[in-house]
Amino acid sequence: MYLQLMIRYFIMFKQSILFLFFFCAYLVAQNTSTYSDVRVIESDEKGITLEFRPHYLANRLITAEGKTFEIPQFTSGIMVGRNEPGRE
Repeated sequence: MYLQLMIRYFIMFKQSILFLFFFCAYLVAQNTSTYSDVRVIESDEKGITLEFRPHYLANRLITAEGKTFEIPQFTSGIMVGRNEPGRE
């Protein structure tokens, strides 16, 4: 009885691990198609080298103290630190 129970749990554990593995592989495959601006240049056991070429949008113009400035815009770009002095 105990051996059958252990075998049943082992099979359930094995199936869960296989499901988790394939689910993670599916998620990775989905994410790589959405990041067309990132390309793997080199990858080995020591590290990875990536190339990032953002998709540019039209620059945003702002005027401050009589001067006009351009803010570069990127697809899926976000502003970080908006509340810090000297930043928009």
